[in-house]
Amino acid sequence: MQWQQQVAVVTGANRGLGRALTQALLGRGVAKVYACSRRGICDDDPRLIPVTLDITCEQQIMALTERAQDATLLINNAGINGFGDALGAPMASIQAEMETNAFGTLRLIRALVPDLRHKPDATIVNVISVCALAGMPGLAGYSASKAALFSLHQSLIPLLQEQGIQLLGAFPGPIDTEMNAGQAVAEMATAESVAQAILTGIAQRQAMIFPDSIGKEVQAQWQADPLALAGQFRQYR
Repeated sequence: MQWQQQVAVVTGANRGLGRALTQALLGRGVAKVYACSRRGICDDDPRLIPVTLDITCEQQIMALTERAQDATLLINNAGINGFGDALGAPMASIQAEMETNAFGTLRLIRALVPDLRHKPDATIVNVISVCALAGMPGLAGYSASKAALFSLHQSLIPLLQEQGIQLLGAFPGPIDTEMNAGQAVAEMATAESVAQAILTGIAQRQAMIFPDSIGKEVQAQWQADPLALAGQFRQYR
């Protein structure tokens, strides 16, 4: 991939992994980044174009498609985590996670496919999670929404290939970001290191990108024995 020819759209770009992905893309010399978030972004780099976007809002998605017709790379990073278990978490919280993490991502893909279709190196990357591979009791809505996204992701692969678009998935473990502040998780990866690993995976056309050490450990366990992995994940409440 020739980064200098890429025009990227990054969602959830105002903080955490999204912010790190935006900076990593600029560092690799991309032509432009549409940095999308529900809140404003300040940056002096003329290649960064701030865009107000809530991926659950059809009107804002349509406005993005009008601005980003030159996009060649879409990184679906936006997501929310309400925490809580399946019996105790408010239903509204679980529904919001599904609406954002799964349905919002699908809405954006559907909206941008016409502009990405048949462009050289056209690529979509879904930032999913190792939680998609086995549910965690304390992250019930998040795990379910990411599992739904993973299933949608798999269903989209052949459809997008027919459109000349490559679809890749990133499956990070816990990342040291504001979302995970206060969580008792050892050895969380930095957002910057995960962002760089995801971009390397994109350049190498890795279908499934596991960008950190915990992610790689989960990948090995999942491939060896999915039921055993599910048993290990049950301890996280």
